[in-house]
Amino acid sequence: YLRVQSETALQVPAQLQPEDVFLAQKEAGDLLLGLFLGVLVAMMLYNLALYFSARETGFLLYGGHVLALLFFIVSWQGLGATWFWPGLIGLQSSSIAIATFLVIGFSTWFCCVFLQLNQDNFPYYRLFIAIRVFAFGGVLVMPVLPIQWAVVSSSALSVPAIVLVAR
Repeated sequence: YLRVQSETALQVPAQLQPEDVFLAQKEAGDLLLGLFLGVLVAMMLYNLALYFSARETGFLLYGGHVLALLFFIVSWQGLGATWFWPGLIGLQSSSIAIATFLVIGFSTWFCCVFLQLNQDNFPYYRLFIAIRVFAFGGVLVMPVLPIQWAVVSSSALSVPAIVLVAR
């Protein structure tokens, strides 16, 4: 029997496999995840170096976006709870929502700066700014929000953010 209970989003993929198959698949998955995270760290550091050499805000914002994406992936995969914040139970339960808010906030901010968006050239500019404000505001109100609301609101905010970024 397996009983799983959670107040937040939860994934429980289950499959019976021979040990050697399981270990081979786990090693391959861990290698790919490690490579992906390594590429993201390299991108973040490269953009940080570009920011310090060129003083262009876009590089810093893109670095923030990549850092937020790293935070999201590390949270989603459980690596954060295992390696980075093992004793912080509150952060373990809210890290995915915080990371989602940060990714939305930094990606919309980066798009505004990089594409030089304003009211004259983008009809949804005010909505775009409102989404960014709600995203960063979501990070600030996380300590007082019930975790279910935080997960639902960060997920719901991602839909208009993606649509507007794609426009």
